[in-house]
Amino acid sequence: MPKITELYRRVLRNQTLTDQEWQELLRERCQTIKPFMDRMTLMQLGSFSFRRNDLGGDLSLNDFLDSPAMRDSTVNREMTGIFMRVEARKAKTCQDRAILGYTRGGMWLVVRIRTETVDFHFTVTEITYTCPVNPEDIVNDFYASYYQLWQLLGNVATGWLERAKKRLTELEQLNEQIQLERLLIGTLESPL
Repeated sequence: MPKITELYRRVLRNQTLTDQEWQELLRERCQTIKPFMDRMTLMQLGSFSFRRNDLGGDLSLNDFLDSPAMRDSTVNREMTGIFMRVEARKAKTCQDRAILGYTRGGMWLVVRIRTETVDFHFTVTEITYTCPVNPEDIVNDFYASYYQLWQLLGNVATGWLERAKKRLTELEQLNEQIQLERLLIGTLESPL
């Protein structure tokens, strides 16, 4: 397989990457981001929500993770990772939903949610999951490209940096206040 730097050279020359080359880039991105995932706050699968069709309000996945398909599994509401909504290429109804993610444990995950609306009542009829799943299967079964998966991981890392910069700025302001207070109080408490 070509080295990553060669793949970047091809991109710079406006050459299209093959699926195999995208898979290599995605594997490299996963390996690069994985060590940071252990130190960063990640979304819990149970906190993931999406809009209901025509009924308004949000549907939290947490409300349905106690289904028989999810009990006694490694996939649970506390599982953390980087998640996004995707649409299945072969959805049986327009209300079928799917969430894919890259977990803190370094595995790709797909959760499928089958829903229906009967007499204006929204019901989840089935939740299934696949973990681990290959990125190739994700690209084949869902409206997601290798580029989107690669971008998803990169965008999250960019978000981590932005939040860290904000926290650093806040800590610097706090430190300035503390230093000023020390200086002022120190003049009052200094021995004569």
